[in-house]
This record gives sequence, structure tokens and C-alpha cells, in this order.
Amino acid sequence: MDSIENSMLAQALQRCASEPIQYAGAIQSHGVLLAIDNQGVLQMCSDNLKQLFVRTAEQALQRPVAELISPELTAQITACIGKGTHVHLTGLKLGQPYLAVARSLSAMVHQSGQLTIAELTAEMPELTLNPELADLHSLLLQINQCNDLTEFCDYLVQELRRLNGFDRVLVYRFDSQWNGSVIAESRNTVLPALLEHHFPASDIPPQARALYAKPLLRNLVDRDVETVPLLPALNPIDHAPLDLSWSILRAVSPVHIEYLRHLGVRSTMTLPLLHDGKLWGLITCHNALPVTISTGLRVLIEAASSTLSLKIAALEYQLQLQLREEVRQQQGRLVEIIQSTEDVRNVFTRYQAEYLNLADVDGSYIVCGAEQFSVGDVPTDEELAELLAWLKTQSFVDGVFSTDMLGSLFAPAKNYPEVAAGLLCVALDDQFESLILCFRAESIRHIAWAGSPYASVVRDQHGPMIEPRRSFAAWLEVARGYSQPWAYFCADALKVLAYSIVHRLKTPSA
Repeated sequence: MDSIENSMLAQALQRCASEPIQYAGAIQSHGVLLAIDNQGVLQMCSDNLKQLFVRTAEQALQRPVAELISPELTAQITACIGKGTHVHLTGLKLGQPYLAVARSLSAMVHQSGQLTIAELTAEMPELTLNPELADLHSLLLQINQCNDLTEFCDYLVQELRRLNGFDRVLVYRFDSQWNGSVIAESRNTVLPALLEHHFPASDIPPQARALYAKPLLRNLVDRDVETVPLLPALNPIDHAPLDLSWSILRAVSPVHIEYLRHLGVRSTMTLPLLHDGKLWGLITCHNALPVTISTGLRVLIEAASSTLSLKIAALEYQLQLQLREEVRQQQGRLVEIIQSTEDVRNVFTRYQAEYLNLADVDGSYIVCGAEQFSVGDVPTDEELAELLAWLKTQSFVDGVFSTDMLGSLFAPAKNYPEVAAGLLCVALDDQFESLILCFRAESIRHIAWAGSPYASVVRDQHGPMIEPRRSFAAWLEVARGYSQPWAYFCADALKVLAYSIVHRLKTPSA
């Protein structure tokens, strides 16, 4: 890719990342949106009030909202203020003169700036929660029987698909670069398999991830239905677009609509999976036909989402704890050997395998003042001298620098990936007089992408833009120049060991 193509791609990615999707200015058509000020006056609304009420948007705007939805319903909505980021109301009865035909409504209420947002939908006459509640209760009871992350995610997608009836249910996990992979899937024959397929970070840009990180079930009912604009386009109070970050009716980006069309998906349901307050992954449900999620099911699944996230966090922690304990025990044995030996240099000859296995490395280079020695496979002396000079210019966090793609940061390392594609360096002083470098060789990755991950850049009247890919058939990439990623506890264990080594080198036995 030449410099012009690189520049166009950078511009297109920036444009994609800067699309203000939280200010969509429109909603999906199966509900109505009301934006009410502190005086109970309707400042903004969707242009489809007639879908539920007897008044049009023009007749209702800048009037007391109680005239549109009744004083009783107005009181129920305003009572939600301060009770949480979003509050669900169900079984709201309303009839004449507000509705042409008496019916039961559901509402989701949240705050957006100075306005209270109420999103209203008509409840399904046949709505009954008992079977759904029983199924969800069974799901939550059984999750305690799962002691493995893969096993749990497989169980989760199967049970959720049985609960909501979607054609395909996935658990989608983010990596450190925000690329995603499908780690669990349950589906029928309507939609193709995506299990173990990878998706580039540009598929879910930063502003979309920020929305998904909010604990809210998001449902696109029908990809092909026209959206409904908000009136007026700008908030009369602050003259800015209405922030729909917490909206359950928010219209979806046209780019995402096109993406779903190529994917063969018409309706979606998405729920975030959070770990330590950050977005770990998504539960994503796809259907080839429109699907409306009942308010009751929405409330139940949202209530269960925190339990599902906590279970994933617990399984992740359990796995990390097990691996960390194994490393800690290895570290303890090596520290005892180092402290009891007369010449620490002999440790790396006699116990080379144990030392390298501590952090699962292929080679190590130790510097203690004027002394240097190596263990296993390391770069040449000239390459090491060049690497050390570069390392002194880098930022260390708590004395540690690590990367699993050294060649992308330090160009000369591209010449020796079979020795040092990954680097973990522990500096024991600010002058870099004592440090330990650990190297991992290249680990060739075979990645099955859902379609080519290389963005297709086109131009429109506004400049370069990303075009949603049209094929999601498996596209196999052989990724070179990477090592296995580093676990944080490897650095911790190596740091303790490094201090023991340096201490023995500086204070040899009498």
C-alpha cells in the first residue's frame, strides 16, 4: 500500500470513528420519543406521535406533556428521575382522550442533559412473562455449574437462543487491539456459521464501543424500515442535537445498516459483557426477519446481564489465578536456588529450562553493570547493543516494557523475528545499569477473518470513507512478526527473580 493509499485509509478510518452516532437525530419507527423539560413542557419528540396518540408532533410541541399523555402518566415518568441511568415502566394504562383506542404502554425513561427522555411503545396484548421468567431463572441457576469460560459461553448462547428465538446468537470477544472474534455460537440453518471468525476493530469503531459499554440491551427491530426524525432537529434549550446514548429506539447508522444487509441480517439484539467496568465483549443476536423484543423480556435480560458479566469475570480471574500460581511456584524454586548457589551464573547453565519456562521465553539477556550474559536464543551482540540503546528511549511502566510485535516498534527487529518477535524487559534502575530482557520467537498466526479485514476505501462528496465489505466468507490471513502475548504476572514474577539475580551478582557468597 503506497503513501497515498495509506493517507486515504487513515482519513477514512478517522471519518468512521468520528461519526456522531449518539446524535442520530432519528429513532426506529416502532416507538415514540418524548423529550420533556423541568417544567413538564414537551421540547422535542419523534415525528410519529400519531402512531400512538391523538395529537401530532406539531400540536404537542411546546405544550405541557400532560396534555398529550395524561397527568397520571406524566407523574409516573417524572418520578423516575434520579432512580438510575434508565428506568423501565410497564403496564401503563392509557385511553381516551389521549389514545384513540385504550391500550397498555411501556416506557424507558432516562436523562439526556436537561431533558427527561421517555421512549414509549405499545405492549403486546399477548405479553406474558411467566415462561420467559422460568427460562431465565433456569439459565441463571445453571451458570454456577460451569467452571470453564468456553463451556460457559457455549451454554449461554444455546440458552439465550432458546429464550429469544433468534436465528443466531454469538459471544463476541474483543482483544487488546479491539479486533473481535466469535468464541461461542448457537444457530439454526437460516444464517451461516461465524464461530472462530475474526472481525477488524474498524467494524465497531470507538464511538460505537462507547455506546455498547453502557449496560443496555439494544434491539434493531427491522433494518429496512424508515427511521423517524426528531422535531425540532436541535434541542431548543441548548441548540444542540439530542444525545441518544441511552436511547433504546435510537436510529442505527446508515453504514451499519449497509453492513447488516451484506451480512444477511435484518434484526439484531445486542447486550454488553463488561469486565472491571470495561467492555470485554458482546452477546449479539441476529435474525433474518424482523424481531421486536418485548419490554418484559428486555427487563429480564438486562437484569441478568450483570450476573453474566460477573460470571465471565470470575472465570477469567480463576484461570489467571491458576496460571499465576504456577508461575509463582516456579519463581519461588528459582529464587531459592539463586540464593543458595555460590555462582549464580551456574544456575543458567544447570537450570536453563526452568529459567526460560518461568515466563515461557526462548531466550534471555541479563545485564548487571559491566557484566552481561545470555540464556537460550538471543540476538547477536551488535543487535543487542542497538536494541538496548533504543530501549533507553522508551517508556517503561513500573520498570517494565513489553510488546508482542517488536518489529512494528523497532524496525531492525524485523530481521530476526525467529529470535525476538516479542520482548519483555525489566529495568531495575533508572540508569538501565541492571536489566533483564526476555525474548519470544515468532508465533505465526492463522486468522480466519469474516471477509477481508482490509478496509475498502471509496470517495464520496465528503472525501474518503470506509465501504462496508460485501462478503463475510472466511478469509484466511497468515500473520507474521507476532509472538505469543505477555501475561502481566509473568512480568511480576520476572521482576522478583531479577532482583534476586542482580543481588547475588553484586553480593557473591564469601
